[in-house]
Amino acid sequence: MRPWQGRKNDDGAVHSLGNGLMCVYQQGPDVIQLFGPPYSSPSVLSILLEDESFKSETNRIPGTAIYEHAVSADDGTVNKITDFVDADLPCFVRSMHTSAPMELCINMLEDSIVTDNSSLYTKMGFTTGLLLGFPAGRYIYNDHPLPRKMFFQLLFKGDISIKIRENKIVFAAGRGKSQLYVIGGEDYRLCRLNSEEVCRTGYRKMYDRTYSYWEEFSGRKHDFASALREDAPLRSEFLRILDSVSVLIKAQQGKEGGVLAGYNYHLGYVRDQYGVFRCLLKLGYYEEARSILSFYWDIWKRYGRICNAQGIGVFGLFHEHENDEVEITGYLLLQSLDYLEATGDMDFLIEILPMLEWAFDAQEKHLVSGMLPFNGDETYVAGGILPRSALNDGSAEATMLFIEGGRRFVKWLENSRLSLGVKVGLRRNTLEEAERKYKVNFLRGGSLIANNPERKAFAELPPFRHGVCEGCYQSPQATRIYQFGWTEKNENDRYLCPVCLNGSKIGRAEDTAYHIHSVALLPMYIRSSLFTKEEAAEMLKPVTALYRDTGRLPSRPDGNKTVGYDYGLLLYSLTETGHPLAEEIYRRMMSVIDSTGAWVEYYENDKPQNTRCRAWESGINLEAAINYLLKTYRKD
Repeated sequence: MRPWQGRKNDDGAVHSLGNGLMCVYQQGPDVIQLFGPPYSSPSVLSILLEDESFKSETNRIPGTAIYEHAVSADDGTVNKITDFVDADLPCFVRSMHTSAPMELCINMLEDSIVTDNSSLYTKMGFTTGLLLGFPAGRYIYNDHPLPRKMFFQLLFKGDISIKIRENKIVFAAGRGKSQLYVIGGEDYRLCRLNSEEVCRTGYRKMYDRTYSYWEEFSGRKHDFASALREDAPLRSEFLRILDSVSVLIKAQQGKEGGVLAGYNYHLGYVRDQYGVFRCLLKLGYYEEARSILSFYWDIWKRYGRICNAQGIGVFGLFHEHENDEVEITGYLLLQSLDYLEATGDMDFLIEILPMLEWAFDAQEKHLVSGMLPFNGDETYVAGGILPRSALNDGSAEATMLFIEGGRRFVKWLENSRLSLGVKVGLRRNTLEEAERKYKVNFLRGGSLIANNPERKAFAELPPFRHGVCEGCYQSPQATRIYQFGWTEKNENDRYLCPVCLNGSKIGRAEDTAYHIHSVALLPMYIRSSLFTKEEAAEMLKPVTALYRDTGRLPSRPDGNKTVGYDYGLLLYSLTETGHPLAEEIYRRMMSVIDSTGAWVEYYENDKPQNTRCRAWESGINLEAAINYLLKTYRKD
């Protein structure tokens, strides 16, 4: 049960409803975003309770993304709401059973056009029909517009009264049963056809097929309840989270295969989807895991590249960050080989081989003295844990991903006899050189540094790069139009937008090597061949020592912010090394999960920060929990 104390007092937990065509994010009974098709679309509306004194208890029907809200007023009356996105159509359905009248407000984007087309639907039993139109060019995220108009049909049934104001539709549900349908389509014609299909289908059939859809999905995952002993710690809580995270991921996966990174980010991010992908394999959802790779493959066939993030259902939409040919390409190789190992689907890997060869070769040209630079959207860079001025330093993480992903890729090519001869030999030689230099470049006193500034001394820094302006990044008065996009290198090797380049006095950054726990926790998670189990255990010591001394788990030893997946990476490493602290960290990780059963983007002193309803952090942490429990509490 997720309590909701009204918008002013709520804890901010978010849950998702979706079917690959339409996605909805909610906080309790409030719809805070609704969009699609496709999943890479801007949110066009919210649906909020008008009376902020209402309170609610929200329950998700187990195994499904069907939510039931018991909305209570101060006088004790309770109104019941059931919400779901239909299994087949881009349609959000809200059924209301009200004991007392209840007002809700549909808030729309500016420049919306509302057309009363009730005459098309009243003959089919609906009270009112309103067509919403939105002009092309609305931003999906950052500076990425959707290049087409958007249409949504609202259908009301029951005792409903409506007032239309500027960019608002206030509707009051009287006592009894009433319904609201929000229907989408990629253009007016499809929106209209989908609306007619909704009318023909009716509420009961839509509810039943949606329930069956989710029942089939949940029935496909591995049976962990039967595999675990009864004395497994937090067993019932774990099984509940197993269900909630599975549904969270599926609801945010577009029909094209890409998985949303959360309600702030309506795109498919490569790094985020690696953690999601790993979790899907662990759960037994091989079809959904393969769909993520198919999503990349479809884009790569058209454009010959994959960037930091790409549009889901919008071809040609790339969210390009600094150094996009590193790190994400390493993850792409790793997850492809993970998929082959889990499924044996050799035919699919042979099909996508051109993309995998590109992923290897794209990284190779950025190697300098055995080191790759950072991708500019790395979580601890975006979160301010590592300064953006270090992006062209050597990255321990990106380089490790290249070595491990490349090693497995070359080994597969040799064993399968797909690519023998000079090319595979050259790739092997490149990997061996990077591996030979790795510990010299990044190991300091038995622990990994996240960045090695020495790379810049050997690298020719490009005059321009696409990403975040270092001047705007440091300024609260940043100009939105310039803070992300093409930047130019100044005389101090800082990358600045046109405004900052002309007026900023930003100087040369100090060369500092940082210790970030996320990096030290990665080797066990990706099964890196660079370190023995004993060496990996040694790298854990600073993390566990800090925890024992302070009771804290910051991602940087001198900070108080934790990237949300560090709990899972630490638990995974502790489990693999047989560390006695594993159960305590498992319990700590489970304690920070929010009331919807999800982990979040960042934590500050274990308190949720930034984006909720995160598939990436939730996927990594759930996989770590599964790994720990199965290794420690599996039935004989």
